[in-house]
Parts: sequence; structure tokens; C-alpha cells
Amino acid sequence: MMTSKKGKTGLTGWPRAAGKAAKNARVIINIQGDEPVISPALIDSVARCFLNDEKLAAATAAYPLKDKREIENPSVVKVVFGANRERAVFFALSHTLPEVSETAGRLL
Repeated sequence: MMTSKKGKTGLTGWPRAAGKAAKNARVIINIQGDEPVISPALIDSVARCFLNDEKLAAATAAYPLKDKREIENPSVVKVVFGANRERAVFFALSHTLPEVSETAGRLL
């Protein structure tokens, strides 16, 4: 389903788009409109996270950023993970992130 053009972002627009269906859904996977060629296998991978853990409230797909242009691109979301890489500490568009120690997190 597509979000309304009235919504500022896909994140704020999906509740309106999902409507009543969201009330009965255990899982909703939000795919941003700027990801039109996202791999179905990646979507399946995120969905499996919820099948494997019924208490899971959220999941996100991320990959290590190695290209300096991607790191500096303000349109690319950066994720800082905790030491065990099981939880995101925060997300940012900026390439200037607070210093994170090797044991506290890792930039993706």
C-alpha cells in the first residue's frame, strides 16, 4: 500500500496507509519509497526475524558502509550498533557522528 502525499515521511505515513489492517497485524514491514529495487530476499530476512522471536518489536536491515561517498552522503542512513550487534543504538543521516568506542558500538 502507498502512503498519502500528505505524510512527511514513510515512517509517519504508514499508520494512515495501513489503517484498520494494522490493528490486526502482528508485523508490519515498512519499505521506504526511495528503495524501489529492494531485494525480496532482504524483505524475507527481516520478516524471519519476527518469526524467530515473537517478542521482537522492531527490526531493520543494514550493511557495513565502506565507501567514503556513502558515509558522507546525507541521504544514506547510518546505524550505530551496540557491542553485541543485536541492537541499534541510534540512526543518523549525518556523516559526523558522536565518537563510539570499539566496545560500545560499530558504525554501519
